[in-house]
Amino acid sequence: MSSEHAPLPAPGLAEVSFSAQGHTLQLLVDQGLREHCGLTAAFTGRTGGVSSAPYSSLNLGDHVGDDPAAVEANRQLLMEAAGVPASQRPLLVNPNQVHGERVLELGADLALGRAAAREGADGIICTQPGVPVLLCFADCVPVIAAAPQIIVPPLEGETVAAFSADALQYNDTLADWRTHEGLDIAAAEGTEICAACAGTVESVTVNDLLGNTVVLDHGDGRKTVYASLAPEPAVKVGDRVQAGEVIGAVGNSSLSETALGPHLHFAVLQDEEPIDPRDFLKS
Repeated sequence: MSSEHAPLPAPGLAEVSFSAQGHTLQLLVDQGLREHCGLTAAFTGRTGGVSSAPYSSLNLGDHVGDDPAAVEANRQLLMEAAGVPASQRPLLVNPNQVHGERVLELGADLALGRAAAREGADGIICTQPGVPVLLCFADCVPVIAAAPQIIVPPLEGETVAAFSADALQYNDTLADWRTHEGLDIAAAEGTEICAACAGTVESVTVNDLLGNTVVLDHGDGRKTVYASLAPEPAVKVGDRVQAGEVIGAVGNSSLSETALGPHLHFAVLQDEEPIDPRDFLKS
């Protein structure tokens, strides 16, 4: 499958105030990077945390003698403020920085990667979506490199029902008029369906109307929904998948769209609100 992506924006940090658990944190955030790559890069100061003097107050380092409970509380505050979902916070990787030359790549085995990071590393290459990484700097210059977020079509085929969240469409299966918050793509039953973008499997369910359904969380407020799948999708909850990785196959399990024949019902959510999948695929 072909892939398209937009060029990266020029770096630009904006100061943003966040509230978390009654604390106010001031972060420098690159919003352009987040919008284009799904990567939230945030820089903190030393205020807004819970550490006591001489570590007041947002100390994030566990190697300077601060109370470990305060350090952990500060890290949780930071991740909440930065919008890290609660389910992803236990995945935090914080290397033991030793001012050396070791750059560590985090692969699919996160437990192994986290253990290696604690042995010492000063650079992290993270290829897994939804994994927060924390590095601490004093007089060093941090460098962040990000690959553009790759988006691919989940399935090649004819569009048999377009997205229409604001106007009613006639539904041949249910014989009524209703909105349609997805894109229906026809293909032969059993045709492989791929993840449109890297993400984490949030749910694998049998929906009353949409049939066998997989939802991917992309960690940036966006989710993709793959419905009317064949039984037994190829992924399970918690799996991390890359763009183009097979997650299931075309079926006709949507009870509300059986008149369309075998197809994929593909939907995209931005902050839980449906958006046109065609715009997402062009982004």
